[in-house]
Amino acid sequence: MDGNIDGLSGKGSTLQDPTSYIKVDLKHIQILPSNEFINSTKETKLAFLFRYTSHLISISLNNMEYEITIPLNQIVVMKITKDQEIAIELKRNFKKSHYHYSKGNGNPPIITICSDPTNGKLNDAVYILFKPMHWVENNTLLMVEAGMQRLRFNLARVTDDGFPGSSSRVKQDLLISSSGSLADSQTQPPVSQPRVMEDLLSFTESEPGVLYPVVNSTSTVHDNEVTEFYITCVFLTERRAILFSQEGSFNQFIEHVQQRFGSSFNNIYYKNKVDEMISLKDDEDWDVAKWEAEMEGTIRLNIYMG
Repeated sequence: MDGNIDGLSGKGSTLQDPTSYIKVDLKHIQILPSNEFINSTKETKLAFLFRYTSHLISISLNNMEYEITIPLNQIVVMKITKDQEIAIELKRNFKKSHYHYSKGNGNPPIITICSDPTNGKLNDAVYILFKPMHWVENNTLLMVEAGMQRLRFNLARVTDDGFPGSSSRVKQDLLISSSGSLADSQTQPPVSQPRVMEDLLSFTESEPGVLYPVVNSTSTVHDNEVTEFYITCVFLTERRAILFSQEGSFNQFIEHVQQRFGSSFNNIYYKNKVDEMISLKDDEDWDVAKWEAEMEGTIRLNIYMG
């Protein structure tokens, strides 16, 4: 078990307060590179929760019976994909906590549990894709994206210059009612959605130190309908560039390089965003490498061969 890393155990009023999070109802969750799915049904509804007051994201399982929390500082990248999915990349060996909601009236206590309610599906996760239900509005997803960008920046300022970030302002600005897509506030009147979006987006665009890049719901890669990657093959003595289909398999890529350059090699690697050399051995590894490039909003890949 990862343990109670966020100190929320027993704080039923904190986790259940609808003014402390944005909720996105989910159709399914996809976990990569294992390609495991967790599907929502009428009996076992799923939800993504952006807990901005606690600096967490959460996966709610079985109609809020179980919850898995992941601190924002365990996330490398978050964006909204062309398919309107919430996509996150996680740190290696990321930390998480598991909770169970006790049955009872009012705000029953939240219990930290040892057992993983996903039966270990998240253990080796690198990416998680959250597919919203069809009724979730696009503005809700953009609010989650912009809010995470802004909160991450504020948290970074606490570390970098000693001044506290304005998380209370984030909370104030995010309290919006929108067709049930966002948590209803019973204590504060909702502010206008256009003003909040303008405020959040102008903040992230004007600050050079934002940790999460500002990404539109459709990246420039997808706007141009690009179907090929620009791949630089780095050999021991030279660098060669090729265009290769995004849909091509790992073996097809190897065959293409061998036929094009007449090269032989035993080891293939790519460099991830934290400059780690990751071995490529099969289609699963290849899909992760391509997905990393797409998460960056780019069509370029550097592949090292030796």
